[in-house]
Amino acid sequence: MTWPFENDTSAITKKIAKNDIDKNRVKKVFSLTTIVFATALLMMLIMFESGYETTKDRMAEGQPQVVFYDLSQQQIELLYSEENIESIKVTETENGYDASITIVDATKMTQYGFSSAVDNISSKYDIHHVTRNDLFIDSLPNGGLLNQKNMVLMGVAIFIIIVSALVIYNVFYLSVVNQVRQFGQLRTVGMTQQQTKKIMRYERKFLCRIGVPIGLLIGGLAGYLLQPDGWDWIAAVVWGIIISVIINFVVKVSLNRPTKIALSISPILSSKYMMERFDCKVTNKEKRKLSSLGLAIISITSH
Repeated sequence: MTWPFENDTSAITKKIAKNDIDKNRVKKVFSLTTIVFATALLMMLIMFESGYETTKDRMAEGQPQVVFYDLSQQQIELLYSEENIESIKVTETENGYDASITIVDATKMTQYGFSSAVDNISSKYDIHHVTRNDLFIDSLPNGGLLNQKNMVLMGVAIFIIIVSALVIYNVFYLSVVNQVRQFGQLRTVGMTQQQTKKIMRYERKFLCRIGVPIGLLIGGLAGYLLQPDGWDWIAAVVWGIIISVIINFVVKVSLNRPTKIALSISPILSSKYMMERFDCKVTNKEKRKLSSLGLAIISITSH
């Protein structure tokens, strides 16, 4: 926010930040590549897993959840009156009747709950030949907090986020260290800490605005090619928004330390740093006494 009595310097800070990005091509390339790579990998992993689960659900739709074989007429009549059975389709065979059924609210059950419901019905009506739809059972949650596959995917996602944060941190840290003199000069002409924050914030937003959409596009395309039958636009949009927020947060956290370093730079500190960087040492031969005679000799020998 700019108060009425303040000068609006947003255009200047944006120009400085843009010139810094254009000048430091290594930082720009490494940062954009890291953001695109991390976003694309996260999007691909999530859309692949989501597409896999959606494919199983779609294949399980319209198929019987359980088939009871070799039933008698009496058992069929009892099954029709069973309150836990949602629908039943009976087929006459040489050995009696086969019944293809669906369980009430089976899609809301866990794998264990569904198996228990089927066992209760089969034992209640003395049914010995039962076949469960394995595809439907696989589409149900296993009842645990996280299954092994989800734990692996979460571990991979966390690893990608950590590596990306470290790369972005190191790139900007080295960039700030190499720009100590520049930040010191800007502080000399009156740049405030708030304006320095705006420069770093603009660079972060600039990189994320370019890198995140490209990464989402690449990751979404890869997820579609891996699981075309399970593609879901709503899931893609929702996960795209979530991943965008995560990546922006990771980049913001990664820039906290470099931003603090940039804010701590003063003109005196930048001069001291440049002397230490170029190893400017003063030898005894270069020392001269600041007396009238010494200054006169310096004046004569300098011409």
